[in-house]
Amino acid sequence: MPVTTDPEVVVAQIEHHGRSAVTGGPYRFRALGVMRVRAGEIVLYQDYMDPIATARLLDRSAGSRIRIRCTTRRSPSRVISAELRHDREAQLDDHGQPSCTTPSVIERTTTEARAALRRMALLTASEGRREMTPQDLAAALAGCPGNTAGLWPPAQADAGASAATGVAFDQAAKLVMEQAFHVAAQERAGHIGTEHLLAALVRSGPPEVVAWLDARGATADAVDALLAGLAGGPGVERLTAEPSRADERRWRRATARARGETSLLPALIVPALLVTTAIVVFACCLWGP
Repeated sequence: MPVTTDPEVVVAQIEHHGRSAVTGGPYRFRALGVMRVRAGEIVLYQDYMDPIATARLLDRSAGSRIRIRCTTRRSPSRVISAELRHDREAQLDDHGQPSCTTPSVIERTTTEARAALRRMALLTASEGRREMTPQDLAAALAGCPGNTAGLWPPAQADAGASAATGVAFDQAAKLVMEQAFHVAAQERAGHIGTEHLLAALVRSGPPEVVAWLDARGATADAVDALLAGLAGGPGVERLTAEPSRADERRWRRATARARGETSLLPALIVPALLVTTAIVVFACCLWGP
């Protein structure tokens, strides 16, 4: 066991094993646990895992971004059996690429939408800025191939670097990205494409960006007509790979929640129990013991 100079800190190598609820297969890998013990209680627990092993556990590629949050009870006896929860909030990573933290987002973002996000990051970096804005996304979508290509003249191909580092979304751009997921959910689409990014800009972007798009033909009416014509279909855009069945289920649940839909099963359980109880009571009263 590693030794630390802090008497409150314990560092231990932990072996995780079990069966993945995603892949259905067994798993076994090691992690590094860092615990702070004070007055006989664990007040801090941090688990450092192998990202490649974790990606395989979640049936994701080794390049996926995964955030794992470990919740523990304040008891030394329960720390090893702490529940692992995979945080899957709807967002994209800070480099303009879909992250694995959204249910199925990385699988559900089309190649054309990914190209637009990469171009967005390049535009930001080329101007020496560190934060990507909704205006950068609008400029990246203008002339971008895909479902929105018919709204404006084609743009010239980008030259130079093929990747940008050190750039991040500003708060307004993050809100637009979240809105794009909700647009896809409302359209009951099986993907997130350039049309959803554009619709999010037109519906929730800053006024100056909306006016910029309007002047170039990407009006609210034009975007609505585009979405109606696609009717939730992929159009000319394609996913990089066929989603797995587990991914299909996660996507359906996530988009249903985004639309505010809930399952009827919980709502039917209570009435069913009441009816069953009433029948049993009636039968007992009628025939007696």
